[in-house]
Amino acid sequence: MASLRHRPRVSRETRLLLATVCVAAVALWVLARVRSLEPSTLAGPARSLLAPLVGASHNQLSADLARLEVRIGPWIATVPVEGVSRDGASNVPGVRLRDDLVLVAIPLGAVVQADAVSSLVARDRLTGLALVRQSGRPPPPALALWSDGPVSATRYLMAAESSPAGTALRPFLAPGVLARPALAWRDPVWGLPTSARVAVGSVVFTTDAELVGMVMEDRGTAALVPASVLMAEADRLLARGDRPDGDLAIEVDALAPGVARLLGVTTGVVVAWVDQSESSPVALEPGDVVQGVNGQPVRTIDDWLVHAARVAADDEVRLRVVRGGQQRDVRLRAMAATRDETPEAGGARADAGASAALGLDMRNVAARGIVVDRVEPGSRGAEAGLRPGDVITRAGDVGVPTAAQLRRAFGRGPVLVSVSRGARHHVLALQP
Repeated sequence: MASLRHRPRVSRETRLLLATVCVAAVALWVLARVRSLEPSTLAGPARSLLAPLVGASHNQLSADLARLEVRIGPWIATVPVEGVSRDGASNVPGVRLRDDLVLVAIPLGAVVQADAVSSLVARDRLTGLALVRQSGRPPPPALALWSDGPVSATRYLMAAESSPAGTALRPFLAPGVLARPALAWRDPVWGLPTSARVAVGSVVFTTDAELVGMVMEDRGTAALVPASVLMAEADRLLARGDRPDGDLAIEVDALAPGVARLLGVTTGVVVAWVDQSESSPVALEPGDVVQGVNGQPVRTIDDWLVHAARVAADDEVRLRVVRGGQQRDVRLRAMAATRDETPEAGGARADAGASAALGLDMRNVAARGIVVDRVEPGSRGAEAGLRPGDVITRAGDVGVPTAAQLRRAFGRGPVLVSVSRGARHHVLALQP
């Protein structure tokens, strides 16, 4: 067997000394890295990120920001609003489009403080975007718009945010964003991660004083609405002016699976109620399915609500409607929204018996229809979604039906019923 070579043993003190030297070397390297990030010695990736704002030194940052504020300042406006703070008054930032017109995002529940300087021109009740007329300032220069699409790379932007003194400009680091569809906007918006740390309602500019857009809330998250979208919405608001909200004299309901099968459709919303008064004649019937508004598809109830929320009095609205398997175009003219939607219920009991299959206790109401007093659990009425207190205003082709007419229609096969429930209206499918 070969003999093993003798290795001299390293003493404990020597090992401790070597370990101490290694720790000291690592500490010096860390300190050198931290020192390299100081504003006076920016280098590497940090310098490339901050260069658009910082320049050569930390002292130049204040000068760069001051120059940006001077460049962006002519387009920034402060709009006083009520109802968004504890003292009842606050300010929101806006972007000036001309000498007397400001585009601003009004928070939910807030109203513009009307005074000698500010007055509301028009407001989109769905998004809160509003045009406000302000006087007393010279016209701003022509507003430059960011036109390069979504901010694809991390970069610094400038946000005009509300502050106790009015509006303040603040730089923030914006990571790359992607375009995404939005429920309340006609065109895609740009998603913003929470790390962007910019407040909803802020007006965003580039460091070259170009308008990037406005931060708005979309489905509970912050999104940057591009400048081009804002300008298009501003044109629509200006065209609408101060006309009151419109009423199409109909109500629609989501297309439940049973109703969709019965009608032979897969998308759209079903007309649940039609105002039959002489003051607002409507060429629609309960059970019609609306699949388009002004050339735009309507696939869900949310799509409909977006369109309906933007209808103003005297607007003409074109609907694509399916009735009896056939498509047709229907034109409606919106009236001022003054309709009282509170249903009335009453009348003497005409039929206290319950149909075994329907599982309903019903009574007739003169000039109104059928009031449902009780729904048997597990019955066909319960499966269709009927509830006590519902008023059945139509059964199949029969308007203002009686309980007997409903039972006869149900005995012949599936039947669509129009139902008033509180201030809402629905269409349900009763299946034998």
